[in-house]
Amino acid sequence: MKNRRSRNRAGLGAAAFFVLFSGIFLHGSQMLVGATPTEHRLQPPITSVQLYSDQALIRRSASLTLEPGMQSLRIDDLPGALNEDSVRVSFSGAGVKIEEIRVDTEYQKLYRSQEARQSEERLRNAENRLRLLSNRYVMLRDEEAAIRKIHVGAAPADPKSGRPLDPDRWKDTLNFMQSQLLKNQSETERLLEQIDGAREDLAVAIAVAERFRSGIAQSRKTVAVRFAFDGRQKERRDLTLEYRIGGASWFPVYQARVISKSAEESARVRLSVYALVRNETGEDWKNIRPVFSAADPAESSRLPVLSTWAIRSVLEESKKIDLYSKESRKPAPSPSQERRDSPAVQVAQEEVAREQVVDDGEPDLKPKDEVVRQKLNIQTGKSQEYFQKNNEIVQDKRARNRTEQVEALLGEFRTNILNRDRSLSAGQYDRALEYSDSVIQNIRSLSPAHQGLFAEEEQKSLRIRRQALEMIDAKRFTSNLIPPVRSSRGFDYRYTSERSETIRSDGAFRRIFLFEKELPVSLLYESAPAKARLAYLVGRARYADKVPLLSGPVSVFHNMDYTGEATLPTVSGGESFALHLGANEEVGIQRSERTFRKTEGLISRSYSNRTEVNITVRNQRRSTVQLDLLERIPVSADERVSVDVVSVEPSPLEKTDRGIYRFRLTLKPGEIRKIRLVYDLTHGADVLPVMNETGVEN
Repeated sequence: MKNRRSRNRAGLGAAAFFVLFSGIFLHGSQMLVGATPTEHRLQPPITSVQLYSDQALIRRSASLTLEPGMQSLRIDDLPGALNEDSVRVSFSGAGVKIEEIRVDTEYQKLYRSQEARQSEERLRNAENRLRLLSNRYVMLRDEEAAIRKIHVGAAPADPKSGRPLDPDRWKDTLNFMQSQLLKNQSETERLLEQIDGAREDLAVAIAVAERFRSGIAQSRKTVAVRFAFDGRQKERRDLTLEYRIGGASWFPVYQARVISKSAEESARVRLSVYALVRNETGEDWKNIRPVFSAADPAESSRLPVLSTWAIRSVLEESKKIDLYSKESRKPAPSPSQERRDSPAVQVAQEEVAREQVVDDGEPDLKPKDEVVRQKLNIQTGKSQEYFQKNNEIVQDKRARNRTEQVEALLGEFRTNILNRDRSLSAGQYDRALEYSDSVIQNIRSLSPAHQGLFAEEEQKSLRIRRQALEMIDAKRFTSNLIPPVRSSRGFDYRYTSERSETIRSDGAFRRIFLFEKELPVSLLYESAPAKARLAYLVGRARYADKVPLLSGPVSVFHNMDYTGEATLPTVSGGESFALHLGANEEVGIQRSERTFRKTEGLISRSYSNRTEVNITVRNQRRSTVQLDLLERIPVSADERVSVDVVSVEPSPLEKTDRGIYRFRLTLKPGEIRKIRLVYDLTHGADVLPVMNETGVEN
């Protein structure tokens, strides 16, 4: 009995263990296989944007509640130009294992069903009103015709008595016919005016309905994530989605304002640094502080590939190359450079090409939207057909006064919209501006009751107009813009906006303020009288920050005066840069040059030309002026021609091997200084010297 109880206990223990083990196994198998994963659908907002020369790194962030076990996450409505290989998803904290990240592309049509229904109702009402008025017009015309068929001649004899008809009764009949005709004509005139207005309403309703003939096609991407969470209970975690996208670019631009009272007093330059940004990614960046990087994200982290440098043994005569020239040593473009030549914007263009194929039924509208679209298109066709038929029913010109003007106006309106959008797509911003103005003028020429129906097109034209003006204004910069990757020397220099910005995806250039520096400037006049008899004020400043100034266009101001545009070279910490502030006529410069020829030798004749250059500098300012004056004496690139310097007065500050002399003069108010250079150029009688600006014969 005792042994039996032990066996029973053992049996009960084994059964309990089996049940427990089975429960654990089943629970685990549900987590791994059988259980339906918890589904999450999010649309995280953009929280940061880092721009490169030809693309942008986008970061979206959100938080969600995770449950133990397998999870699925779906992030919809991402732009079509997204680079699928760059997608990264991460969670805060530990315990999350990402099993799969998949990017799906969805081509879809968007249709504004509510507005389409309103347009269909407007069409139907306008057509019905025109039908009613036209039917009444036909009745009046029939009534007039019937009245005019009554002929009133001499008073007939009474058939019973044989006596003539009472003249009063005859007169009453004539008066009735005349009054009915006058009443008919008066109502007809009012009706024709109403028909003209009804035709105008129907023409406008047809033009509005044409905007809903098809849906707006677009491609969007979805990121689907499958992951497991090994926590024991629900937890709130932060999610981060990162991806790169083409269609974004930035360029460094500058504004330098030199503030000084005179060239001798201490001066300072206020250097404002901006990023010129262009967003064509298909998504707006709202209330973010963009970061601007000078790196190439595809090349910054790896060593450039050094390929074999081969020399072919035979070259055609017409294709010979100097193997020691700079051009022959220039490396082939790297893959990243090729990508910059045809940047990721191509992805967006390919997506747009797909989106434009909308009339083949792909992608399809939602069933409910398709029903609305078909009903509207049927009603539009019926209304157009009746509009044409109505011209035959009511042929009186008085029913076409306003209608003909509106038809012509709407025809011009359609053409202007088409040309506006084409010009914008082609980058012809001056024409896009012109057609936008024409569209706005077309709309404002309609009656006030109809203008509101085209409010959306008017707002779109105003947006395109602003965009075109911005692009035209920025056009003078675009030829001088330098992508930051070209001047960064491969380093990842980064710059952050001072404040939050909203940058819409409209292709317009926008200036984003980065920072401002105020630096001491030394001012000096410079002159090259051989080229221009003017003294130019130049400011030189030293930049001390660690993060360099990348090469880009700079707008230069001296006090309140705009002096012009220049290109700022890349400036590292500790380096100086120059700002040219324009000419000053108060420093007068005169230059004269005389040449004398003499013959040498009796048998072997040669010629010697002596040239004398005289320069006079006069300081007409009320303060002392420091001037660096540049002058030149030719150098010979031919052994048959010799150049001998006879005298240079005063002694130059420096002289180069290229024959350039720099004189530094300090002139007090009203002081006059002179510079004199004399040199001999000797050559044989059979040699004709040719001067060349570079000093080297072509």
